[in-house]
Amino acid sequence: MELKAVKREGSAGEGLIAAVAYNKDNNVKLAVDAKAFDRAFRQVSTKEAISLDLDGTTLNVKVQAVQMDKRRRVPIHIDFVIEG
Repeated sequence: MELKAVKREGSAGEGLIAAVAYNKDNNVKLAVDAKAFDRAFRQVSTKEAISLDLDGTTLNVKVQAVQMDKRRRVPIHIDFVIEG
């Protein structure tokens, strides 16, 4: 499964979910498209890796946690763990 992402400096824009991809050496703030993430997460959940395309760089990540807006029941922040 592949997912596109953009680097993020402040808050995520319209239709994007704020996220962070990290491992012990690296911490990258990014944003992913909400609809594309929903499709990918329904297929792989937290069990399989996702290829995250970040400005031409591919990161193999797994979803560590998804923070939800309890009122609207939509994701507002995602934690990805970078593998390898």
